[in-house]
Amino acid sequence: MTPPALTDTLQRALRHHQAGQFAQAEPLYREILRAQPRHADALHLLGVLAHQVGQHAPAADLIRQAIRENPRSAGYHCNLGEALRALGHLDNAARSYETALQLQPDYLEALINLATVRKAQGRLADALAACEHALRLNPRHAGIHNNLGNILRAQNRTAEAAAAYRTAVQLRPDYADAHCNLGHALRDLRDLDAAATSYETAQRLDPAAAESWFGLGNVRQLQDRLADAAACFRRALELQPGHVDARLNLGLALQEQNLLPAALEHFRHAVAQRPDYSEAHFNLALAALAAGDFATGWREYEWRWRCKTFSTAPRDFGRPLWDGANPAEKTILLHAEQGWGDTLQFIRYATLLAERGATVLAEVPPQLARLIATVPGVAQVIARGAPLPAFDFHAPLMSLPGLCQTTPETIPARVPYLFPPPISPAPFTRTADQRHIGLVWAGGTGHQKDHLRSLPFATVLPLLHAPNCRFFSLQVGPRARDLDACEEMERRALLGPTAANPPEPSNARRSTPCDDRRETCEHPNGALRTDAPYLTAQSSPARATVTVTNLSPHLTDFAITAAVIQQLDLVITVDTAVAHLAGALGKTVWILLPFAPDWRWQLDRPDSPWYPNARLFRQTTRGDWYSVIDSVRRELATGPSV
Repeated sequence: MTPPALTDTLQRALRHHQAGQFAQAEPLYREILRAQPRHADALHLLGVLAHQVGQHAPAADLIRQAIRENPRSAGYHCNLGEALRALGHLDNAARSYETALQLQPDYLEALINLATVRKAQGRLADALAACEHALRLNPRHAGIHNNLGNILRAQNRTAEAAAAYRTAVQLRPDYADAHCNLGHALRDLRDLDAAATSYETAQRLDPAAAESWFGLGNVRQLQDRLADAAACFRRALELQPGHVDARLNLGLALQEQNLLPAALEHFRHAVAQRPDYSEAHFNLALAALAAGDFATGWREYEWRWRCKTFSTAPRDFGRPLWDGANPAEKTILLHAEQGWGDTLQFIRYATLLAERGATVLAEVPPQLARLIATVPGVAQVIARGAPLPAFDFHAPLMSLPGLCQTTPETIPARVPYLFPPPISPAPFTRTADQRHIGLVWAGGTGHQKDHLRSLPFATVLPLLHAPNCRFFSLQVGPRARDLDACEEMERRALLGPTAANPPEPSNARRSTPCDDRRETCEHPNGALRTDAPYLTAQSSPARATVTVTNLSPHLTDFAITAAVIQQLDLVITVDTAVAHLAGALGKTVWILLPFAPDWRWQLDRPDSPWYPNARLFRQTTRGDWYSVIDSVRRELATGPSV
């Protein structure tokens, strides 16, 4: 082939290539290489074409051959980096981009690609430096601003990331990816309406992009628009059937609507699609347990340790985990995990192991140590942080149901299994002819689902008019101060929801999809007092004075709280540690549950297999606490029996 013919063939091949006509370009490149096997441009361009059609390994080989013929071409090195990045060879890709930049320091494309690789490697400072260098070369490049936003978001500099994305869409209003990324940042900032607008803009610009539908679904989930969220996730899956995160979050949206069979189907699909997807396994566990499928639930529950957002880190004591084998004559350390209520509920298994011949040690938070020492079968309690004695095996408390092969029929439900010592002096004196009722209306604010399980204090005020009842607040933490506004809230509760006095919206606060439901309620410090303060709310001249005795200053640890509960006739509480405490004490407890409760309360039953002394009052409509409170009020009004 003559030099003019070769040049003409290369130009024709390049025109086809640039037009996306790869089938026409490839034979022309190969024709050149048959005539001149070491033609650097033909080798390079054929390698670029191979990369574009997904043949990344042959692409890298061809471009390396081109580099051997022309090692001074910055473009060759940059495109080799692209092929290597596609192969997942990030270190080698970065070296190729850096070589390109050594040859051509102002090579914008190489800087952009280097920043992308450094971000993927987790080298965020290096990624940021490369991106800022690129911006100095071209401050009006929308793609660089978009990449800058991605890096800043990875550094948790979310507000700055949003600003970078806004610059990107201002420079290029039709930039769908940047609109979608802006939606992600605004969602993280909890500017949900603006996030939804960004996602909807991205959808108009690129209707076939699954990511914007996925993002909008997450926003709708946070807004408690669960049917809309499910529709968005379904659309994302139509566009991208392999979008396993959309599959998982569709399951979550369905589970929040108590559509457990459908949710389970999507969780199982997600696990089959990505067998190492920890969050899918864990959510499959929660749904299976809620549905009463304990065999699946306990097995899948062990994936919790691999979830990035799981609240408890796995422990390594240098001793083996107990595997469920015969525990006789073995010393087993049981250690608490997750929330207070989890420890109170599952410490019951200590008795079971002791009955099978084990010596049981229990490591628990200091606030629980005195109380857990009363559990039958616990030989020694160690407050977390104290030195541990010798033991043969260890087990996390919430692995015990699976290790003991617990089924719904074999739940160890004997109560009481906590026996607190009495306190002196008593924080209150019982009065004749009155029911003494403890009240908890809110859990700890750190709980991921606290906005769903906790009530405004105004909502529970109608209970306080029950005849022959004396109420005691067992509420601790910041929400104990709700009593300070008792009089005003009593007035509002008596008025009922009106246009001027609307009920609190159910979507006032929302947690992110996939979050586990754990409590972090803490008891305040303080000494036991005998002058328990009380607050009086005067409802109207026609009504009796409502008195709530505030016991919060007394409740400095769980042993004291338990001793107080022992003196009560009934505890009415939301789903927090006090529900488990009263249940474990064998005290009659009425538990107020949101529409989609935690797995342990299951669905559609008024009782609990874990606590035979518990009665469950459930929302029948999402967010409707008024009906729940009215049901409890009616039960209290029926008479003295509790």
